[in-house]
Amino acid sequence: MKGSFAMSWSISHGGTPRGTFSGTQIGELGDELKAKASWSQWRRVKAVFACRSGDPFDLAPAQAGLAGAALLAAAPRLSADSAANARQIGDSALRAARAGERWEWS
Repeated sequence: MKGSFAMSWSISHGGTPRGTFSGTQIGELGDELKAKASWSQWRRVKAVFACRSGDPFDLAPAQAGLAGAALLAAAPRLSADSAANARQIGDSALRAARAGERWEWS
């Protein structure tokens, strides 16, 4: 997971209310999740953090719900900055899931 993503990311459903996350922020969050989250938590979010091409992608509502719950559960294990980012992104995933909408990253 080392290295940064190709670009900045805008995440739907309030995932980036202050603009975008840099590729570096997302890369660092993914690296920390891989190292500190439980195996089951990492399994639910690794697809999100595997996309380094910069191409937009989305997840179905059910997948978004699993990823959001895993991000929120893993947050206490992370550094302060990563935990805050995990909570913000996790909350957005759960909002998408509750609305029955695709969770979009662009």
